[in-house]
Amino acid sequence: KQWYQRRVRALKIIAFDFLALSEDLASCFHDNAPPSLVELSIHDCTIDETSLHLVLSNLPNLTSLSIKRNHDLDENPFIGEYTIIESLKQNKLKRLTVIDTRTYILHFSLNEVLETFQTSLEYLDIGYELVEAYNLFDVSLMHLKELCLDMDEFYGPEDGLDYDELEECLKLMPNLESLKLHLDDDCSLVFSALVRCCPKLKKLHISAHRNTDFGQLASLKCLDLIIVDADLLQMLRNPVKMCFVESLKSVTDLAAICLKGVSITDEEVVALINGLPKLRAFYLIDCPLISSKLCKNYKGIVSLYRT
Repeated sequence: KQWYQRRVRALKIIAFDFLALSEDLASCFHDNAPPSLVELSIHDCTIDETSLHLVLSNLPNLTSLSIKRNHDLDENPFIGEYTIIESLKQNKLKRLTVIDTRTYILHFSLNEVLETFQTSLEYLDIGYELVEAYNLFDVSLMHLKELCLDMDEFYGPEDGLDYDELEECLKLMPNLESLKLHLDDDCSLVFSALVRCCPKLKKLHISAHRNTDFGQLASLKCLDLIIVDADLLQMLRNPVKMCFVESLKSVTDLAAICLKGVSITDEEVVALINGLPKLRAFYLIDCPLISSKLCKNYKGIVSLYRT
């Protein structure tokens, strides 16, 4: 009754000590689930497939689902008795996040999910291991606007990104406006694919190689925000100039830049501000060579953050 009276629209179940969501608890949730719920997040919990099915199967208005870092109760692969499709077959899912590198939840139904919701799905955030397992790039997602490939746990050449596969994926997402991608090597091949396949791209969040040439993106006229992540610890150990800074001047339509852990200097920031006529915001997060004086001189444009 309390659920119904409060008309809850969003619920996050987060347990850093790996709370076990038993079948009894899941049944209780199922029987008392608020029909108003549109957003559900289940993070860092222990839950089996039957319990997950019970939690999801009585949420008729759910449009956003996030499942991250959960464990199976028995730590065994599911046999596929229930699938996410069976639980959400009446829903028009718009946002889906699945970052579950330590569990088998959804591993037998993700591809079917994407095919079922391909006409409604607008946001997709998944672990890269699921991309390989499910041949995601064969699924046409014409309405998808945001794609995040979480590859934080995948380093080394054996886990490298197949650029041809990525391009085939991007061809099936012509309306993509935002892309987040973690790469450990040169991004030039990715940029070439973006130019050919994503003319509507507005936001790019990427980890950059020292010699990355952002000039390739100059032809993307909709691109107005670039976020660049770098390994701050590595920068401090080996403070080589980030050669990509100069190439950012070529992307003349940029309205905002966000650099994280990049060894850029005050002078280089000023050069970018002067060289990008549409730039309105410059965010610098944990950039060790930046002084507070820069923020005072360019108040309203430059924002400096240290974590």
